[in-house]
Amino acid sequence: MKLALTAEDQETLMAWAAPRCGIANSTFPFGSFAVAVTEADTGNIRAVVIYVPTYGREMDIHFATDRSRLWASRSVLSGVFGFAFTVRGATRLVGRGSVNNPELLSLMIRTGWQIEGRERGYMDDGSDAIVFTMRPEECPWIKEKQNGR
Repeated sequence: MKLALTAEDQETLMAWAAPRCGIANSTFPFGSFAVAVTEADTGNIRAVVIYVPTYGREMDIHFATDRSRLWASRSVLSGVFGFAFTVRGATRLVGRGSVNNPELLSLMIRTGWQIEGRERGYMDDGSDAIVFTMRPEECPWIKEKQNGR
């Protein structure tokens, strides 16, 4: 299956992502930007990544998926992290995962995120979130010359 990245129709992408990110009862903050991973031939959404600028060049990042692993290819992850670090100029990404989603927590660790801490009651359902961070020099998904190695 060939995959493509698209940023078309921001409203639809964010609506698709919100319930899958555990924030179904709220919306993403102003200035958020979505990129979807779609099947190139059908346009079916496999995942949406939401980038939320916070302070300075720090950026929150949310991953919403169809719960398959088909979208997480090396080229897609290179595009997702390259966009954040190279195009948007982020110097630090912050991601969160519910303590009730061990598959996601494991994926975050396997893809290079570092555990920073725990936010109690962060998720819509009242569950705690594990906070992860990644800096460009730690990112295994972007080319060496892009991440300063």
